[in-house]
Amino acid sequence: MHRTATAGCQSSPERKDGYARRRPEDTTLYQCVVEYWPEFRERMAEQGGLPSFVEQEFESYLICGRLEAGCLELECRNCGHSMLVAFSCKRRGFCAACLGRRMSDTAVHLVQEVLPREPIRHWVCTFPWGVRSVLGYDRELCRDAAAAFAKELSRSLKRRAKVLLGLTRMDDALTGSVCVVQRTDGALRLNVHLHVLALDGVYTEDASGVLTFHALPTPTAAEVSEIAERTAKRLHKAFQKQGRASPWDEAADPADAALTDSLQDAQPGLFACYQAAAAGIAVSGERAGRPLLRLMLSPGAMTSKSSSSEEPEQPVATALGVNLYAKQVVDGRDRPQLERLCRYVMRPPLSQERLEWRPDGGLLLTLKNVWKDGTHAISLEPHDLLVRLCAAIPPPWFNMVRHFGVFSSHSASTLCVLSSSAGNL
Repeated sequence: MHRTATAGCQSSPERKDGYARRRPEDTTLYQCVVEYWPEFRERMAEQGGLPSFVEQEFESYLICGRLEAGCLELECRNCGHSMLVAFSCKRRGFCAACLGRRMSDTAVHLVQEVLPREPIRHWVCTFPWGVRSVLGYDRELCRDAAAAFAKELSRSLKRRAKVLLGLTRMDDALTGSVCVVQRTDGALRLNVHLHVLALDGVYTEDASGVLTFHALPTPTAAEVSEIAERTAKRLHKAFQKQGRASPWDEAADPADAALTDSLQDAQPGLFACYQAAAAGIAVSGERAGRPLLRLMLSPGAMTSKSSSSEEPEQPVATALGVNLYAKQVVDGRDRPQLERLCRYVMRPPLSQERLEWRPDGGLLLTLKNVWKDGTHAISLEPHDLLVRLCAAIPPPWFNMVRHFGVFSSHSASTLCVLSSSAGNL
């Protein structure tokens, strides 16, 4: 245990900021992992075992926030009062506390150091189900998917800017975006998709090197559909370049883009977890091999809910299995709202408040948003939850945040963009 002195005492039980020591052992997630992880690991060992990075994630989570695993003693220099602060695991998989801290830190960094005071549009890009599962472990394909969408989005913005601003060439327009990779959906299924914060316009540079921002109109459904289609074609070429069977091949079934490569031979245990988590099926209990039990709202509740939103949200488009949503725009001058958006795209895969024990020893996961078919919660067995947690853990060297255009570190215009907004940040 380390001992450190602090400048002022803020450790009394009635602290104004409401601080209280984190107690992971009181949460449903921790109780499930600590009780069922040893049995689950032995079961997976019979199927070839799990890779070391997955086992390390669980073992680190079990000691995260526990005083007996290591802590700091902080002492007030004024009154001598002391408090204990437990060490954190600082992992990237499913630890809500560490991912929450990472979410906050990244959001502050993006708002203070990266995103200028210009309109920012929030894009959400999802892929066919089979593609999502492959992107879950193949970091090269995930990189290609993020780059494909970022390039096609940039191309669309530049084409529109060239027409509206009368530019000589498309390269005279400068774009920028930040792409965040999310591995799961609200039901903890393996569902790799992209959240992209992009400038809703372009920069142009005059002869003296001064950058000027030009906002662009809201993209039409046709323009969004073109981005989706061209993104799918780019990703199809990435599959072919790696010698993979692409879900966009004419002879292939887009709904059956399987994990048919070396992962099955190299990591059969992880392969089984990815398959079950992507398909949303149970691995234990009476429903083993079948979809999980869903709790659904009554038809009357769904009718009253859907009657308030009859108009389709725009701009939204689907092409070749790639779905794009681009309705939300944030004024870059509203920094608090922009930070909330950054926190949202960086959120952890699981909110511990939505997970609870059932009386029969199972688990109930309440969804943040009700699905179109009325599903508002799913029922899981403990091993089903552990399978989905395994799939939520990113492999080593799997970058979850990527920068493109003027926001990338190698862009010659990055410093110009930051300096032009430095006085307003």
